[in-house]
Amino acid sequence: SAPLTNITNTKLLCCQSNVTSGAAAASPNISGINDGTVWSSTVTGPTRVEDRVANAFNGSTSGPGAIPAYPGTLTFAPGFSSISSVKIYGYYAGSGVTLHVNGSQQSPSSGAFTLTINTSTLNSVVWTATNGFNYMRIDAIEVDSTVLVDPVSGVDDSNEVATNFTPFTTDINTVRGQETGYATLNPLINGVANSLSDGNLTSLETTGDHGRARSTLTMDTSGKGKFYFEAKLIVAGGSYPHIGVIDSVISSDSNYVGSATNCFSYMTSGNKQLEGGSSTSYGDSFTVGDTIGCSLDCGSGELRFYKNGVDQGVAKTITTNYHACFAVSNYGSSGQWKVNFGQKPFKFPPPDGFQPLNAANTRPVK
Repeated sequence: SAPLTNITNTKLLCCQSNVTSGAAAASPNISGINDGTVWSSTVTGPTRVEDRVANAFNGSTSGPGAIPAYPGTLTFAPGFSSISSVKIYGYYAGSGVTLHVNGSQQSPSSGAFTLTINTSTLNSVVWTATNGFNYMRIDAIEVDSTVLVDPVSGVDDSNEVATNFTPFTTDINTVRGQETGYATLNPLINGVANSLSDGNLTSLETTGDHGRARSTLTMDTSGKGKFYFEAKLIVAGGSYPHIGVIDSVISSDSNYVGSATNCFSYMTSGNKQLEGGSSTSYGDSFTVGDTIGCSLDCGSGELRFYKNGVDQGVAKTITTNYHACFAVSNYGSSGQWKVNFGQKPFKFPPPDGFQPLNAANTRPVK
């Protein structure tokens, strides 16, 4: 069949790549110099989550723009030739930071600026940031009167990522009903050193003791269900953030996740803690800002963890029959986790066949 070419008034477009979320085969943004290249994916260097690179290629010539992670440098190297002019829109805050175009240092005015350069090539735009008071922000780059725009762009701070997800499935266990009643952290069994907020999805350790929080729904390890959740470490607090599963019969949450029988956890050091025993080597260490996934296959008993979407391997094969809860814990005042049981899109795609923790998915199969 012929490719789609007439996209007049098209509003909804699907991602065309499982690698780059801004890619599209057809988009109102694709024409002329905007030939379908995802310009934001060609920028190298660390960027602030709040001021991501895609902000510089969303069609707007004002903020929010793209700022390097503090301290850091971002480099855009498109390799344009046979052009006439380049216009840079941005914001210059503080001092001690730089903007170079084709290797030549520029001197924009403080605050919002528009910089026009007559040039036949655009090999590089390089900008730096030192801290929240001293930074160079790029809002847009215009070449020969055309602003460079990604084929598809999201709003600032959005979490879209490219995945292999498809809404079409013939698995009756997946489509057997509307998914409702998502788990939250349980306020009724919350540790005395812990407080919950954000609809019981954020756990804050409030004293110098262990503070644990568990899911309201349980998983029957004698069944066949496959479940997944994610948690982002917001503040480490002390040195012992844990994530994993616990036995639902435990009456108190004034301890860490892997502290007792039928309790297993992944620690910030990269070690695993199994049933209160000594921690042993397991996976990569993690830190503030990392998103940790946890999957439990009740059929095989395999418990796995994922650091920013990367599988760390089997931490434990559970052979005992009991009802398990997903759980997080911290030790040390101000430690904080933010969890997601599926009520929001996951930051990283769950393993094939795994489901969020909600009432529909934990219902026994008849």
